[in-house]
Amino acid sequence: MPPGCRASCCWWSASRILNVDPASTMQVVDALVRADKDFELLVVPNGEHTVGRSTGPVAYGQRREYDFFLRALGGAR
Repeated sequence: MPPGCRASCCWWSASRILNVDPASTMQVVDALVRADKDFELLVVPNGEHTVGRSTGPVAYGQRREYDFFLRALGGAR
């Protein structure tokens, strides 16, 4: 891992994913909190499985992903 780089987690969740119960997402979030891990959670209302990539607010999703990687890798905004 490059100097100054730390492991980061950006978790996306959409409210209309049919194969994952929202309670399962909250169980993962609870485990991360209990383990004192830093993470970002982005919930997209009415989003589906490909939200932010090929459906839903694509430009918003791309911007948030880009900003996350810049912060995680220590790049300039």
